[in-house]
Amino acid sequence: MSMSGAVPFSRRALMAAGASYFLPSLVRTTQAATPPKRLLIFFTIHGNPYPHWKMRRNGLADDTTWEFDLKNAAQGEFSRTFAPLYEHRDKLLILDTLSNQLSRYDAHYASEASLLTGAEPARDASGSLVGSAPSIDQIVAERIRQPGALGSLELGVATGGANGTVPYKGIWQGRGVAMPYIVDQAVAFERLFGRLPGQTGSTALTRDQKIEKRRRVILDEERARYRALATRLSGADRTRLESHASMIGDLSERLKAAEGGLQVSCGSKPEMAAGARSMNLKFENFARMITAAFACDMTRVASIQMAQTASADFGHASLGGNVHGGMAHHGNVASKILGMSDYYRVHAQQFATLLSHLRAVKEPDGSSLLDNTIALWVPEIGSWVHQTKHLPVVIGGGAGFKVGRYMHYASDVPAEVPTGSYRRLGPSHAKLLISIARQMGLTDLGQLGNIPVTPLPGLTG
Repeated sequence: MSMSGAVPFSRRALMAAGASYFLPSLVRTTQAATPPKRLLIFFTIHGNPYPHWKMRRNGLADDTTWEFDLKNAAQGEFSRTFAPLYEHRDKLLILDTLSNQLSRYDAHYASEASLLTGAEPARDASGSLVGSAPSIDQIVAERIRQPGALGSLELGVATGGANGTVPYKGIWQGRGVAMPYIVDQAVAFERLFGRLPGQTGSTALTRDQKIEKRRRVILDEERARYRALATRLSGADRTRLESHASMIGDLSERLKAAEGGLQVSCGSKPEMAAGARSMNLKFENFARMITAAFACDMTRVASIQMAQTASADFGHASLGGNVHGGMAHHGNVASKILGMSDYYRVHAQQFATLLSHLRAVKEPDGSSLLDNTIALWVPEIGSWVHQTKHLPVVIGGGAGFKVGRYMHYASDVPAEVPTGSYRRLGPSHAKLLISIARQMGLTDLGQLGNIPVTPLPGLTG
């Protein structure tokens, strides 16, 4: 959706850690004494070279389960990739050796279909791999959604201008239904906070806005039609139809909220970095929006999905402009592996920025917004090229998890397709997804898709 005629963001310079000057005023004064928990997904693409992100101490073997304290770790103990996270070490839970045991087809597309769903990928009519179940954020959003608030907020930091795309999809509403995400910062701002700063008077609807309004009407009509048809069905057919109608209804409510923009009732709107065209500035603006939306209890679930950063943006232009072709398929070339390490170091800095914003907001009980948020950073694939083992998983905040730790799990699960040194795997990442759901209040959840799953041990102390 375009924003023809929209007023640009104010020309405030981007601050290195510029959350505190506007965020403390955002906390809603009517908020309950016990702050709610929030869930935030940070989804990145490509693999992160294991030798550059793993962290070790003397006497800790690779084939056993162990942990060490991050709170008192020296800066030099942090790995090259995770070094930007050092300032938040007391709020981190870094998990080593988790594996996506469901990605056995094409690592990119199978991973995006299973990474956050924890369910076997499905195939659509064209044969493409798609999610077969809702992703964990959508399961949580459905259960904890507050009246008058958005169930969840999906954002995408893309290349190619305001209306670019993120090449892979990690967030799923149901079988074969990927959640749409907003890449245009102006659109995201207006949907959450109403008019952009400096925008006055009435604005005629653009062609795209008229189309979106018509889509909402059509969705309402379709929902009514499905409900009428459901009375003539029974059994499994009716269940499937009701599930589809529910997804349509949820999308309809999103569009209704988007039409006028949810209104902020808890303080100032977030300041936006001017002329945000780079990936980092786009991310900065979205991080501020999510923090404000959480602080104002406009939603309790959000996600940011990332496209790949241009190699020139992190000092490796000599390897070509395309990370996928120039570095990710590294062929064990040292310079390319180093490039991928720096590529993920950029994402670590972005995640640190997000944690800084959340940490700057104080809740009514004196805790921070970060204390009450599970911020999950997970990449689509693991440590090498198309391999889905040794996922570099980082949790910030915690909201009930015991943070300030680096946890390494033994690789004691036989690999279905042994490759190289990865003949035995660590615990399934689906165990972490169930653990997150439990922390968010879904204590009865025991499976993802049609797969029974138990929680990951050791996360709560």
